[in-house]
Amino acid sequence: MSVVIGFLFFILNIVVVLAMVTDKYTIFLDFHAFLAVVISSFVWVFIAFRPRGVMQLLRIFSLTIRRREDRMPQMMEEVINVAKSTRGEVSQQTAYALSTPNLFLKDGVSLIADGFSDEQIDAIMQERIESLRDHYRADEKLLKALRAMPPSFGLLGTTTGLIALFSQVGGADAAKSIGPAMSVALTATLYGLLLGFCVFNPISERLGLVNFEDLRIREMTKKGVLLIKKKVSPSFIEEMLSSYLTIRKQNERKGR
Repeated sequence: MSVVIGFLFFILNIVVVLAMVTDKYTIFLDFHAFLAVVISSFVWVFIAFRPRGVMQLLRIFSLTIRRREDRMPQMMEEVINVAKSTRGEVSQQTAYALSTPNLFLKDGVSLIADGFSDEQIDAIMQERIESLRDHYRADEKLLKALRAMPPSFGLLGTTTGLIALFSQVGGADAAKSIGPAMSVALTATLYGLLLGFCVFNPISERLGLVNFEDLRIREMTKKGVLLIKKKVSPSFIEEMLSSYLTIRKQNERKGR
């Protein structure tokens, strides 16, 4: 939700800036700039990362916008609730009946129910964490590469516009056409800057944050599953997992 609100404020800010500059908003609408920047950027993704790169990009945008912030407290409560309800005695029926938004926790409880040792559970869950980390790195690599493209394509659009502009110098009514032609050429640079620095760049930074939190949640979940397997006290598990929370959240739990 915060991402949507942020983009709405960004759009509002751009509209205010444009209103302060001119009342002719149509001068910022240019099909040449759209082709040079937006379409070229997606074509670049298609070439560099193959067709699946386009679908990967759409998935990244959807995931980054939909994922809630600060999910750690809720996920930690799920682990603690399992510890309190099972006391380490996990059966196949318990694992099957477990309903939780933390699917990694459900997998871990199933491993306990299947009779795997502590070392085996640790190895399996860590391997899944590392595999997910590799997927997240691929997503971040795509966005980091992509965010540099729109400004470059904007410069390309500006260059082609200037070539067309200077080809008219010396011709009839050249003085009248230079201003509008220069405006059209610079619109491509504007599109490139807006798309690169105001869309892809913040999305890239946010993706890194949500991926980091998700990996931390999985590390916390793995720690909790191993403690449940050892049948330690739920209070001890709660104290151990609280270290994954921010200082503010830890103080809130102590004061509740």
